[in-house]
Amino acid sequence: MIVPRSPSGIPGLDAILQGGYPTNSTLALRAEPSNASELFLQQFVSEGLKIGSPVIYCCMSRHPATLVKSMRQTGLDVTEAVANSQLVLLDFFSMQKRPVEMGLDKPEEDNRR
Repeated sequence: MIVPRSPSGIPGLDAILQGGYPTNSTLALRAEPSNASELFLQQFVSEGLKIGSPVIYCCMSRHPATLVKSMRQTGLDVTEAVANSQLVLLDFFSMQKRPVEMGLDKPEEDNRR
């Protein structure tokens, strides 16, 4: 049985995967900001957007606006994909901030110092 495949955007990976990953599959990738693996991930996202695939990007280590700026600097402007909901950026980064960093009052013990 021949499985239809979609290109990953990374030629070496596509060769290993015999043409790409299986079409209509769900993939989860993880990369740290400013790491070579993030460039790999961004190429993968770019290729997916080019072929019309929906993409969910979980921003855990930085704010989504910083990610969009980084992607733009590498030649990938995702503003249209975000606007038409083809690319959904989930902001887990902001949810990880402590209450003090979000502008809420410090705990009582911290106010005594």
